[in-house]
Amino acid sequence: MKKRIIAAVLAASMAFSMPIGAMAASKPDSVSALAQMEETNATQQVQPLGIKEFHSHLEKRYEYGKTRFYVYYAAQVENPNPDYAIDFASLNIAIYGSDGSVLKTDSETLDWVAENETYWYAGYTSFDSEGIAPTNIECTISAKDWNVHEASLANQIVRAGELAVTNVSKRGSGYDLRYTGQVTNNSQFASSMVKVIVIYKMKDTEGNEVPMGGDYTYISEGLNPGETRAFELYPSSEFTGYSSYEIIALQT
Repeated sequence: MKKRIIAAVLAASMAFSMPIGAMAASKPDSVSALAQMEETNATQQVQPLGIKEFHSHLEKRYEYGKTRFYVYYAAQVENPNPDYAIDFASLNIAIYGSDGSVLKTDSETLDWVAENETYWYAGYTSFDSEGIAPTNIECTISAKDWNVHEASLANQIVRAGELAVTNVSKRGSGYDLRYTGQVTNNSQFASSMVKVIVIYKMKDTEGNEVPMGGDYTYISEGLNPGETRAFELYPSSEFTGYSSYEIIALQT
């Protein structure tokens, strides 16, 4: 009988911790221990998911008689394993104040990160000011040992690049601002639901467009192989300082 033992949890695989608004373009030094997997007499290492690149942006607004902070973030998620896919990974955000306290946390669940797959995820979080300014942001990604799967067609993974976004338009203004377009499933597998994300980009000090935050909507009907569906995304973050945008779609 084939023996499969996971000796460690793929937790907090990589972490970025930096001032809010700073940009990091390389992997951090701190990497958690690799999960060890033993099958029969051979031992293989399952590398943890990584955050290849991370950016953030801070805005302060005065709304309804209160000061409110909006923190935008974008993370490039990476699965370096050629033989293992990982599902239900948690992308975790922690925002720290000038006194070192935790002001706000946020967490998103990623449906699949296929073997050797890399893609961007972007979002935002907001909270009322309590007199402590947010100064640092930390991003980590984690998964449990039972979320590791050997690469197989049985996983029925629709890779990010297989959900093609076309016919994109930005329409309206103010409360009627919206992004429209179509998503086509070019995979051999169906996606029971699709998450459509508009990724906002800003220029860095060298003039490069880098992802900085995002809004999302769902195609709740899902997409069968070869099927195309239209979407309409109404942003809630009110991010207006971006220089360009891109819309992607992920299996959910």
